[in-house]
Formats: sequence, structure tokens, C-alpha cells
Amino acid sequence: MLVEDDPVIRKMVHRMLLNMNCEVTVTSNGREALDILQRTPVVEHDIDDKHEFLAQFDLVLMDLHMPVMDGTHAVWFLFPTPSRL
Repeated sequence: MLVEDDPVIRKMVHRMLLNMNCEVTVTSNGREALDILQRTPVVEHDIDDKHEFLAQFDLVLMDLHMPVMDGTHAVWFLFPTPSRL
């Protein structure tokens, strides 16, 4: 997933990732990214007779400074620590 508010940078990085044969989901702010990540199911795979749960996204590239919700706050919501709950 690519999360970038600047359209020029977003297009450039998107093309770079596509050239590396990556499948890319693109959003323009942290709130959109959180919405997608929270509704994307984690799938179960049988690998060598072991059940593993794999997320649909291997990597999230996220800008720090964006409108609506910046990258820092989005990560804070994705990975809450017990002291933040």
C-alpha cells in the first residue's frame, strides 16, 4: 500500500513499484489507509501443514505529513500499545 498526499510523488512511487512487479493499493491520507487496512481480511494459508495467517499487504509506505490523518497517527491507531488504550 502506498499512502501519499502529493499527486506527483504518489504517481512517481506508484510507477516505481509497478515496475518492480508490485501490486499497489494507493490512498492519499492516513484515514483512507486505515479504512482499507481495517476492512481487509487476514487470510489463512496452509503452508507445510501449518496454518498461517497472512495479511493482504506485505508493506505499507506512508508519508508522515498528510491532511485528514498523518502517517504518525495512522500507525498509532494500527499498533496501539496497552498504555494508549
